[in-house]
Amino acid sequence: MAGRVFGAAGTIGDISIPIAMLAYGFLLKLISCSSLLAVTGFFLMLLSGIFYLHYRRIKVPEKDELQPSPFIQ
Repeated sequence: MAGRVFGAAGTIGDISIPIAMLAYGFLLKLISCSSLLAVTGFFLMLLSGIFYLHYRRIKVPEKDELQPSPFIQ
């Protein structure tokens, strides 16, 4: 099962690289390289902040709250 998942993830990653290169090629014809890097960097920071705020709310149990697994002897 894990091999199929990693295979699918690898295929999606391999397909996305030429698509991204094509998109950036068209965008670089419209705006300058420094502006494009600034805009994409801003969006990456925005996405990082959103993910940080989302996953910060997940409660991580303290060491004394952990329950031992009945399957591990």
